[in-house]
Amino acid sequence: MTRVLSRKDKGSLSLRTATAVRIEMARQDLSPGELADRLGVELRVLQRRLKGRSPWTLEWLDAVAKALGVSPRAFVSDDATADAA
Repeated sequence: MTRVLSRKDKGSLSLRTATAVRIEMARQDLSPGELADRLGVELRVLQRRLKGRSPWTLEWLDAVAKALGVSPRAFVSDDATADAA
């Protein structure tokens, strides 16, 4: 049986992913504006994801991971947000 994510689940996943990205940005002392520049996107577009308001697609995860020099897995593993707890 295939499980379909509820809105709450999707929102929670977006927030956890956003938190993991922000943690990595902090580790690298990188501002949202700098990351947006690296990605070639407007700051407001990135900020929507960093606030969990827009979903994180595989393409976005891959692009952000490349821009930060890490594996996309860093943002989705169970312990990716352990530092925030």
